[in-house]
Parts: sequence; C-alpha cells; structure tokens
Amino acid sequence: MTVLTGLESLYRELASLRLDGLTRTELYALIEQLDKLDNHVAALEQRLFGRLLLDRSATPRDVARRLRISPGEAQRRLGQAAS
Repeated sequence: MTVLTGLESLYRELASLRLDGLTRTELYALIEQLDKLDNHVAALEQRLFGRLLLDRSATPRDVARRLRISPGEAQRRLGQAAS
C-alpha cells in the first residue's frame, strides 16, 4: 500500500525533528497534533481488528504472534473491536 509507505516516510521525518529550538507553545501544539493522529490510527486499527473478527479464523494467539504482542494484549484489542 503506497499510503502506508508514505506514512512510514512521514513518521521517520517526524522522528528526526529537532526539538531543542521549539518553544513550549510549539511543543504543546506538536503533542496535540500527534495525539490527534494517534486517535485516527487507533480508530483505523479498531476497524481492522473488527474486520479480523468477521473472519472468525483470527484467534488472539494468531494476532499475538503476527503483531509480536502478548496474547492478553491481542485479546484486549480484539475485545475492544467487538464492542
């Protein structure tokens, strides 16, 4: 997906930002913007987990292995998508 490739590039660019010259106001603004982006990503992730639930073959163990997270975290994410 070219959108994800572009997003990865933007994340690398964000990670390389020099923060030492930013004012407190600019730091807060950047944090607020990143928080908004995190919320958008979380909403998309929840939709993706919801789609996995429709498949019925995706188990918490499979999700945990694929994402390299604990089975408990996988169960939490799937449960959140189910509600």
